[in-house]
Amino acid sequence: MTREMSRVLRGIFPAAMAVTALLLAAGCSPDSTLAVTSGWEEPGWMARARQESEEYDRQWEACLSEFGVESVTMVGGGVAMNIATDDDGNQLPGQEELVHVASEACEDRIERPASLDGTNTPEAYAKTLEVRACVIAHGFELPEPPSQEVWIEHDESAWNPFTVLMDPTITPTDQQPTREQLEELTVTCPQAPGPRYGIMYD
Repeated sequence: MTREMSRVLRGIFPAAMAVTALLLAAGCSPDSTLAVTSGWEEPGWMARARQESEEYDRQWEACLSEFGVESVTMVGGGVAMNIATDDDGNQLPGQEELVHVASEACEDRIERPASLDGTNTPEAYAKTLEVRACVIAHGFELPEPPSQEVWIEHDESAWNPFTVLMDPTITPTDQQPTREQLEELTVTCPQAPGPRYGIMYD
């Protein structure tokens, strides 16, 4: 039996993203191996966001496992669910319904922390700017963000520092972080409320 990663993603992510597989332990802020600009200080909310994101993902994984659904944690936070397939890549009978039932049940059971709120608010915008500053402080370039008014109007497609950083049409590939750097960066610079970026690797 083979396993195919579904596009059913838990968390707040753009509709289109790479779907591959890698476990990321997003615990406390790591001892960074990335260069840090002198004078940059981590905002207090980032440590809380790290903890809340880790606990939220842990609860989702535990809940899904109760229904027999396997899941994988994404780089950047969030959980993707595996759908079992046969050797020809066809979904096994009942899998889609199982994932739907598990998803609905866990959604009702698990409270989303404030740091993962998907609402575009002035506070979320201000924190998004702090995430941008964190990414820049750790050695990567980012363009200027849109205004607060434009950001709020874009709702789920609003500007996200990581989405911009990993978009080759905006950031040349040779200026993007490596896989290892991205894993570290998404933990060191936890995402703000609002639209979120997430990716998994093979």
